[in-house]
Amino acid sequence: MNNSAAVADLSEAIRLKPKLSKSYFHRSNAYKLFGNLDEALADSTKSIELTPNNHLAYFQHALLKEKIGDLEGAIHDLSHTISLTWNTVLPSNEMASLAFALRGNLRRRKGLLDYALEDFNNALDLNPYSENAFLERASAYLEIGEVEAGLRDLTTAIGLNPRYKGGTATCLYEVILSALCC
Repeated sequence: MNNSAAVADLSEAIRLKPKLSKSYFHRSNAYKLFGNLDEALADSTKSIELTPNNHLAYFQHALLKEKIGDLEGAIHDLSHTISLTWNTVLPSNEMASLAFALRGNLRRRKGLLDYALEDFNNALDLNPYSENAFLERASAYLEIGEVEAGLRDLTTAIGLNPRYKGGTATCLYEVILSALCC
């Protein structure tokens, strides 16, 4: 089934059951794949209105807001995702870890480095194998001049994911080391 057919089918499902949150959520995903971000955001908003405790809808909403450049809105939605998932059952803690890491990334991009580091630490407390959280935290550490901590996180990320060997993380690591040595 292509996205156009999916949108049509989900629109029909919404027409038949306009209070069914998951139809809006899934149609939002289809719109997102088409690049129709306004429609995707509207459906994601409706999904949240119908089911305000749906952490996946908030996470989707945050991703859409980030895509349109609304970093504050994305941070707000990720905070909701975290509040709905943190310290609950294990799969929800994995979602909380993802939400913390993404919120940390957005906060780092906004220059809120202390808050970003706190988010990365929380993400890693929940999932100590998240190479992305280690890479993002390394960037934040390097931005505040904590080179040793940044190198330690880069080393950990490279160790967790062999695809980084010879890649950007390894190159960054080597550049930092050569700058320190000279």
